[in-house]
Amino acid sequence: MLRPLNFKKIGIRIKAIRRYKKMTQSKFGDSLGGFSPGFISQLETGMSAPSLQILHSIYIVFKVPIPWILYGKKNNR
Repeated sequence: MLRPLNFKKIGIRIKAIRRYKKMTQSKFGDSLGGFSPGFISQLETGMSAPSLQILHSIYIVFKVPIPWILYGKKNNR
């Protein structure tokens, strides 16, 4: 059974990816397909939920598994 998503924690993990890569919100958004710094900020604070497109882009560009972004683990358990 899937656990409910915590968008604040997802945002914290997205921000951690960006900071680990030493990127600004602008450069991070550009690398994911042209998202604005304001939208990246909304993701990082949990104000907006990441779409499947964004999750897939993070996986492709930064090689970060989607279950880790969503749950903080390699799988959803």
